[in-house]
Amino acid sequence: MLVDTWPSNIGFGWTKSAVELCASLFGFDREKQLSAFLDFRAFLVRLRKTVRWKLVAPYLRRKWRHLRSRAAAMLDANVKPLSEPDPKLWFARNRTFGADMDRRIKNSDRYRRTLKTYIPTRYSGTLTSFCPSEGQGKHLEAFRRVWRQLAPDAEIALAPGNHLSCITDRVEDLASLFRERLSSCEK
Repeated sequence: MLVDTWPSNIGFGWTKSAVELCASLFGFDREKQLSAFLDFRAFLVRLRKTVRWKLVAPYLRRKWRHLRSRAAAMLDANVKPLSEPDPKLWFARNRTFGADMDRRIKNSDRYRRTLKTYIPTRYSGTLTSFCPSEGQGKHLEAFRRVWRQLAPDAEIALAPGNHLSCITDRVEDLASLFRERLSSCEK
């Protein structure tokens, strides 16, 4: 049983194999092969996003505002240029992170790298994935379609709440759904 797990990298299996083959021909060790795959994957993701105007337009607007601000600051000494937010500031704003923020950032980077390099394989067993009814639940058919590519017998069930509330505020509801599924497996 899985909760709010959207499988990623399904279409990157051939890419990872090709990059690893080419990298091994150049004598790259395993770490350099993974780095080469991540760089190529990032390139492909960016390339795919450039075709999707909904994603590109906000980025270009933000860059244009930043560029305009810097130009104004260069022309007028009284104007301060806009600075782009440092992504690490998210950790500082998030109250769940304490004094060991550098260690947490490093662990988060490792976790994200692992997620980006993992290529899921097909699973022939029984699988139930609980999709939050709020948020991902809007994309239930896409969620179901992606899981069926990996596990043909996958069952997608709706869990009450959103990504976070289904495992915090609504955990009793989720536990009862788990019990139902487990009891049906025992029969």
